[in-house]
Amino acid sequence: MPTGYAAEWTEILAQPMPEESENKDSMLEFRIASLPLAIASRYVKAVTSPLIVCPVPHRDNTAFLGLVAFAGDIIPCCSLARILGAADSTKGAEARTIVLEQRPGERWAFPVDAVLGVSTGILHDRQTAQTKCFGQLGKDWSDCLFEDERGQMIDTLRPETLFQRLQRATA
Repeated sequence: MPTGYAAEWTEILAQPMPEESENKDSMLEFRIASLPLAIASRYVKAVTSPLIVCPVPHRDNTAFLGLVAFAGDIIPCCSLARILGAADSTKGAEARTIVLEQRPGERWAFPVDAVLGVSTGILHDRQTAQTKCFGQLGKDWSDCLFEDERGQMIDTLRPETLFQRLQRATA
């Protein structure tokens, strides 16, 4: 061993570990119309090119778009844009379909205008984040804002509300 090796490692190991933020999470960032949104990546099963939606008869005026085939399964596809009251486009070159999994076997798909990426960042409570950014979603949809690695603040969808609205759209 080189001289001072043991002393150097003793000093390194004696230093306290850096504190991890308990509000840190990995999020998928995406855009619907001009609305940037994020959802915890643990719910994301896949991001695909736009899937072909097979409409269901007599269900053409709701947020339920129809059914899509994904990985050998037939899953419901909803318009999150319609549910949120945003513009419903998803026709551009960056358009994608996000497949979420609430629980094993319970999958949902929805088209988005663009996927901005996966980022690890800090979740801020809306009350403390008000000085930094005013979220565009209401409190029922989002109770926190996500500050990504670039320092941008993005509305975070509350999974319970999202899955509840997706289930209602297909009922």
